[in-house]
Formats: sequence, C-alpha cells, structure tokens
Amino acid sequence: IIENSQKMFGVIESKGELKININSEDYGNVLYNFVQCLLKITDVTFLERDRIKSTFLEDFRVSVNKIAEKKHLKIKFNEFIETKDKNKKYPVDCIIEREKKPFFIFAINNDNKCKEAMISILMFEKWDLKFHAVGIFENQTDISRQVLAKFSDVCEKQISDLDGMDRFERYLDVHS
Repeated sequence: IIENSQKMFGVIESKGELKININSEDYGNVLYNFVQCLLKITDVTFLERDRIKSTFLEDFRVSVNKIAEKKHLKIKFNEFIETKDKNKKYPVDCIIEREKKPFFIFAINNDNKCKEAMISILMFEKWDLKFHAVGIFENQTDISRQVLAKFSDVCEKQISDLDGMDRFERYLDVHS
C-alpha cells in the first residue's frame, strides 16, 4: 500500500525520507499530492493497529479452545444469560460449563471492555448467579489504574495476558 501510494503520487523514499520533485508552476498540485501520499501512509498505521487488536480476540478463542479440548470441557463463546438477560445487554465472551459453578471469562483489551465486563459481573451478582468471574487481558498494563482497581473488586481471577494461560489452566483445575 505504501509503495503504491508513493508511485501514484510521485513520492520518492530515500534513506527514510519522503521526497517529491516540484516544478515551479505546479507547486500547489505537487504539495497536494505529497499530502495525499502522507495520508495514505498514515491510513496504513491505523489498519495495522486494528489488525493487532483483532488478533487478541482470535488468540483468546484459540487459547481457551486448546484448554477446553485438553480437559474435555464444554465451552460457548459470545454468550448471554438467556434466562435473565432477554435484551442481551450483559455479554460474556466465554462460558465454561462445570458441575458446580460455571466460569464466565471476559477477554479484555481496553478500558471500555473492562468496564463492560465489570458491569456484567455486577449484574450477574445482582441476579444471584453462582459463577467464577475471570478476566483475561490482552495486556493488563494498558488498562488505567482506576478502571483496573474497580474491576479487581468484582473479578475473582485475572490473567494479565495470554502468556499466562497456564495459570488459568491451573486455576480451572483447583476450582472444578
């Protein structure tokens, strides 16, 4: 995309610098083309950020599926508590069914998702549901201290990132 943008707008890259040749009478058009090229390049950085965010949810699903297959667990993704949540306002990213209490797992990649998970957990408590609340973060250090402090008050177990899934697996063993 970057190379195509450079070719399309006549921009040359040399030693990390972007350059464009200007004829004295075409200054306005050339400047416009240069800015358009810079905007296209900037768009690529936004695309890359979106892809990185989306892989967390995919990686989360793969990690949980791997554990579920290994332990022969029944799991469901993107669930709601159908008996209580008719309007589907309180999502759970993954539910692992167990004989005693199910595990409600929340995949958290930003402050808003952390707040949403916290609200869901509080509502489930209000409904007097029995469950284990687990938050699995893309990177827990990215969550603001205030939001994380509130979330810590309501969530039973937190995994700071997907590299800690072995700790989650041990937690499942202890609480099954």
